[in-house]
Amino acid sequence: MLSCPKCFPAGRTAEELFERTQQRLWELEHRHGYQLHVVWGHEIKEKLSNNTQLRRKWFEIDCVRPMDPREDCLRGGRTEPFKLHHMCAEDEEILYIDIVSLYPYVMKARSFPIGHPNVLTRETLLLPPNNPFALDNS
Repeated sequence: MLSCPKCFPAGRTAEELFERTQQRLWELEHRHGYQLHVVWGHEIKEKLSNNTQLRRKWFEIDCVRPMDPREDCLRGGRTEPFKLHHMCAEDEEILYIDIVSLYPYVMKARSFPIGHPNVLTRETLLLPPNNPFALDNS
């Protein structure tokens, strides 16, 4: 039986997620040599509810989440103007770069590479530049 799909996405049970977390912790400690001090979410919530100074510091932290390509790519996400009006100071300059509008032009007027890409290895990069077989991976 699966757990709540909202709390445990991708059809994994809480037990599977816990085992995966334990495996990651083991790898970080034993394979990569990190010393870990693990604090679970419920422990942090308990500490925050009991310690006002910690709670104040905790909420002062401004964490920006990592970009998610599915949400933040050029189809919408972070392409909107963040400020609609700005008065420049003497030493300021506004720069506007519109990449999205170039997409139809590039699709029509420019050539695209076809076929499999050539893998550049250290050996390939160290070959003399006049070698005609430098990028031949066959």
